[in-house]
Amino acid sequence: MRGLISALRTLTILPIPGEESHKLSEALRWFPLVGATIGFFLYLLSTGFIRLTDSRAVGAALFVGFSALITGGIHLDGLADFSDALQTTATQKRRLEIMKDSRIGAFAAVAVALNLLIKWALIFALFNHGAGRLTVVAFTNSRLSMTYSATFLNYARNEGGTGEGFVKDASVTDFLMALAVTLALDGIPFAAGGVCLLLISMAFTIGFAAFCKEFFGGVTGDILGATNEIVELITLLSALMLITILPWSFKW
Repeated sequence: MRGLISALRTLTILPIPGEESHKLSEALRWFPLVGATIGFFLYLLSTGFIRLTDSRAVGAALFVGFSALITGGIHLDGLADFSDALQTTATQKRRLEIMKDSRIGAFAAVAVALNLLIKWALIFALFNHGAGRLTVVAFTNSRLSMTYSATFLNYARNEGGTGEGFVKDASVTDFLMALAVTLALDGIPFAAGGVCLLLISMAFTIGFAAFCKEFFGGVTGDILGATNEIVELITLLSALMLITILPWSFKW
């Protein structure tokens, strides 16, 4: 349970009582469960507001806003730093230096703004299709993607950093446990459609991890955050496409 406490404290701003695990990598196996919990809470909050006001647009906006709030914007910060580092053709070392810079460039600002806008549009569309609960799948799968990257990529910085503790001791067991949790969370409530979304998100995650290994030499805390945000969008988009093309693949 210490690993779960570590995961909750890492991925949210909630003041969770209890003692954390001495081995931070043990938190990775709980990332999908924490993601599902966050997503389910946001879904209930948005659904309640939509029923009270009959405004899906504002409900989707609340979802996005409270998502950033409950996570402390940690993943958005990673996306911003990652985006700034993408625009340079310099060495891996220089890219990592840019990513570590706390200042936000124009490229980062545009990336975060587009991320929030696209996320709002996709969530709004899912609620319009009566499939708002698929947002939970997106939050589950995106946290699994961080577990995958932390497990199978080296830590990119020689001098260490905030994400090093999660990466250096991560094991295949941590990933397999997280994968089993995700498969249950996606497959049991949503049947074949949920499993299909898991396969899509994992395929993208594997490709994105390979890109990060080539471009940055591994993974950092910022790259993990960027991975989460991008996979979230990919899963939301895939969910919208599947619910439109193959609605029978989901169990409601």
